[in-house]
Amino acid sequence: MEEAARDRIKFRWFCRIDPLGAPPDYSAVSRFRDRIGVETIKELFDQVVNEAAHAGFVVDKLSLVDATAMKAKVYIYKLKKPKGDGDSPENPGPGPIERIISLIGW
Repeated sequence: MEEAARDRIKFRWFCRIDPLGAPPDYSAVSRFRDRIGVETIKELFDQVVNEAAHAGFVVDKLSLVDATAMKAKVYIYKLKKPKGDGDSPENPGPGPIERIISLIGW
């Protein structure tokens, strides 16, 4: 916060900090927390979240995204569906997992 108050005039305006004065030091947040109390901060946070939810900014779903990049040694042309017995709707043949397992010899 100290860095934001030092660098951004909009942040100073939002926090009602004198734009020409010195920014608050690193202990300002802990002094503020000690002055108003942890319970008041929790109530304030809950109120902000509730108002954001009523405005449609908060969704009650948990979404996790894994963007881990992994390299795989796969010969893609071997994984294509074999022609022949598995082509008819009555006999769909092995699924992709079974085909991969048969290709790697398990």
